[in-house]
Amino acid sequence: MPCLTVTGISGLPNDLAMAGNVIYKDMTMRCSMRLPPTLAWEKANEILKEKLTQTSSDSFGAKLEYTLVD
Repeated sequence: MPCLTVTGISGLPNDLAMAGNVIYKDMTMRCSMRLPPTLAWEKANEILKEKLTQTSSDSFGAKLEYTLVD
């Protein structure tokens, strides 16, 4: 089954006492995605990049950069 797994996050506070439900500047996430064998990775990459980088009214001005890592 396809799934998305977050394998790492940087840019969050190291101390739970400093954590909050806010958007932190310069966060970085690394994710791994398992694809079904019938879906070409190039197509999945195109769809994911489009969905994650499109701007919307509920993104509060946040800008997301998407980089494919082998």
